[in-house]
Amino acid sequence: MGRFMAPFRNSVAATFDLPGMHFWERRFRTRKQSYMRIDPAGVEAETIARVADFTGMRVLEVGSGEGRMTSMLSRQASSVLAIDSNAEAIAVAVERTGEPTYTNVEYMVADVCTIKLQPGEFDAVFLALSL
Repeated sequence: MGRFMAPFRNSVAATFDLPGMHFWERRFRTRKQSYMRIDPAGVEAETIARVADFTGMRVLEVGSGEGRMTSMLSRQASSVLAIDSNAEAIAVAVERTGEPTYTNVEYMVADVCTIKLQPGEFDAVFLALSL
């Protein structure tokens, strides 16, 4: 486990070691590098796709951030509502994915604790690094 986890542990430590600056402020100032620092090996989406099948589902993605996992979800789901309380994160996600590419994705600045949703509106709720 030591050698396998060391790159992940080191990247997480580097990501969260932000003396004097709030994590999200720094993250979006350096967003080009931040995407790969969370999943340096690029295996997270592939691993999730192996264990969870979102085919045809209406998915609520909570804490979507800059859309790291949204593209994986959109390839399987019939629709994805990607929400995040950080407006800058949503702006980055929209900029990164572009509207024509993901026609089944809607981005929204919203807080999961206060958003008004209808019972049965979604088949699945997805959270990654959101707690």
